[in-house]
Amino acid sequence: MIFFLIVIFVIMSVNFAFARTFNNDFETGDLTDWEKTGTAFDFQPTWGDNPTARNRGQPSNHQ
Repeated sequence: MIFFLIVIFVIMSVNFAFARTFNNDFETGDLTDWEKTGTAFDFQPTWGDNPTARNRGQPSNHQ
């Protein structure tokens, strides 16, 4: 029984040693491991005063 538990522990340790972490929280500061699907972000990021550029007449006054 103890031998069986040791074997399982060794197998699990090897699996965890080769496991690759997924960047699901932007730890790297970029979009590593993320994949864009669809068209929602085709023109991102945007710069400047977007409401004024869309002719809404109300500048965002952001800095």
